[in-house]
Amino acid sequence: MTTQDLDVSEPRRPNPDTDGAAWVVDVVKGGSKVLATLDVTAELLPPRKNAKGRVVWSLPAEIGQQPRLGLKDKERVLEAYKVQRKKRKEANHEKAKELSKAQKKIEKKQR
Repeated sequence: MTTQDLDVSEPRRPNPDTDGAAWVVDVVKGGSKVLATLDVTAELLPPRKNAKGRVVWSLPAEIGQQPRLGLKDKERVLEAYKVQRKKRKEANHEKAKELSKAQKKIEKKQR
């Protein structure tokens, strides 16, 4: 899968009735299939500064104001998705390996 197939949706509130709820974005494949939903936090998208050290972009301080994501921000979200996907794949691989070992032990006992 290439990153050209993936896109990031506009930030939205998961539950608009709840105060203090984080903004979330969806990682979408092919324009319709949602692969993952990631929280938009200061850890995921830290403030960007220019060469002089001034903050050029940051997440809005007010919850009512929707953040606007630029190209760099969307790239960061996609990188975070790739890391999350890799960890999930590794965990599934380890789980499958353990199940395989347990299955081999059972087969060995049955002989």
